Amino acid sequence: FPRQNDGSHPAGCDPSFCSCRCPDLLGHASSIGFQCLLGRGWGFEYMPPFNRERGKPSEPDRAMWRFALLTCREADATSRVRNLTVIGAVVAGAFARILAPVVLGLGLEFALQGAWWRWGLPVVAVLYAAIWWLGSAGRACFLPTYGRLEQAMQSRFMVRALERSNRSDPRARGRVDESTVGFAIDSAASALREGLSCLHLSLLPAGVSILAGTATVGLVGGPGVLAVFLATVLVYAAISTPLIRRHQRLQTLFFKEAMRSFGVLVNLLSLWRETRIFDGHAHARQWYRRDRSRVERRAMRSYRATRGLQVSQALVLAAGIAVALCLFARAGEPPSLGVMIAVSGVFLSAVAPLQDAGFGLSTLAVSESQYREAQTRIDPPVDDATGALGAAPEPPVWTPGRPVWCLGDSGAGKTTWAERFLGLRGLADGSLRTGPGRGEVFSYLPQEPGLLAGTVIDNVRFGRDLPPGAVDGILRELGLGEFSRGGAREHEVIAPDRGGVSVGEGRRVALARALADESNRVVVLDEPTAGMDANLRDRVWRIIESRAERCVVVVATHDPQAPIRDDDPAVTLPED
Repeated sequence: FPRQNDGSHPAGCDPSFCSCRCPDLLGHASSIGFQCLLGRGWGFEYMPPFNRERGKPSEPDRAMWRFALLTCREADATSRVRNLTVIGAVVAGAFARILAPVVLGLGLEFALQGAWWRWGLPVVAVLYAAIWWLGSAGRACFLPTYGRLEQAMQSRFMVRALERSNRSDPRARGRVDESTVGFAIDSAASALREGLSCLHLSLLPAGVSILAGTATVGLVGGPGVLAVFLATVLVYAAISTPLIRRHQRLQTLFFKEAMRSFGVLVNLLSLWRETRIFDGHAHARQWYRRDRSRVERRAMRSYRATRGLQVSQALVLAAGIAVALCLFARAGEPPSLGVMIAVSGVFLSAVAPLQDAGFGLSTLAVSESQYREAQTRIDPPVDDATGALGAAPEPPVWTPGRPVWCLGDSGAGKTTWAERFLGLRGLADGSLRTGPGRGEVFSYLPQEPGLLAGTVIDNVRFGRDLPPGAVDGILRELGLGEFSRGGAREHEVIAPDRGGVSVGEGRRVALARALADESNRVVVLDEPTAGMDANLRDRVWRIIESRAERCVVVVATHDPQAPIRDDDPAVTLPED
């Protein structure tokens, strides 16, 4: 939901959940990079980032239950049939665990009272075993169904998170590296997976067991045992609540520290060449070891909190069970063996899931913190400093038939100028420019282009409906004919982590991607001839000049062989 012009939230929008943008962005039609530059609108999906306003953190328990509601909605939206099937299996299993000791105790008492105990005992044994199996292993039969639901929910979320990150405000998105975003998307998906596990496999069976156990204990054990049972539940909740909040806080700090340390690891991995050449292995090892010690200290505090939580919960449960059993010793007359077995079994079956519920609440709280922290990486917020990048020069008037040149030495800011021109970086006032116009269809060659894990044709098309002839033609023009249709390497998969193409070939693949669509009206090329030999550079410049006769071509370069004429439109950036 975009905010209203007065800064308020639109009708039906929960301020703590919505992904509203700041009102100062609404005056700029192209606030979200290429998608808005192409006039495709906002396209946001409902993915609550929780309350991200600085200085106003969400109240822990409310945030936790909101995350639980979000997880339920995600599961239901993924597959309602599978979700209800799993819920039904879990509820049936919880009821069976309460019913099994009642059948055993009262069945034995009834069978032993008559002369038919010889065949009565086997019937009770078989009936008890069947119900116990249903309670213990019945839901395991539906684990494949649960697994399909869990994996499909994660995949659905990660696909949406990928799009959300690509659509996020470029002023903030450019400050977060891809590895951190990928780690955040995976962490948020893992948090949803843990939340689903807590709700379906921990909290739901615990809740059903408590309700069914309360009714059964009252009917079989009487008001005294029922009072002990309810007191155990209340004391358990009173002791667990502050411990869970402390555990959640420490886990949040631990996750933030782990995210920060992950960035340090990525930085050190990017310096592998320097480490090898300068023999800096020991230095890198010590540097990362020192950084990891901070993560370890945070982790130990979290583990100590987990220990205190679990030990306290176990003590309360043990004390409750002991008091309930001692009540039978104070009765006026000894109870029957069947009633003792039934009450003890029901009490254990009903109270034991309380510990699972406590662990589940703690895990749910941690998952909420993990999910919320990951949102700030997937869709980073825009702050006052994000867009302070200096003023962007206006592009010169385009002369039909000639490229528009952005000239300057290395480091002069040509890439920054091109990205501001496209709306991929903020201006000095923190706003985004709309580019040359809203109706144009853009194409772009970054200075450091990326490759898709697919064939060269997949990389050139990049999801666009391009004529096969156009793709083959640009590949042949750039000397990549072996990757075109019918070529020797047509089906070869290339990617940075798999090799298959050299750095120069990879750059030509990206250049082919930028030039393949003849319908583009604005083509922005950043150092299109970098790393090429003289013959190949001449060929590329001829292609660019030919394309400039049909559309606007903006070229940022410091190539001395660039075919620049005196009357060409140009912007020269001074060296800082």
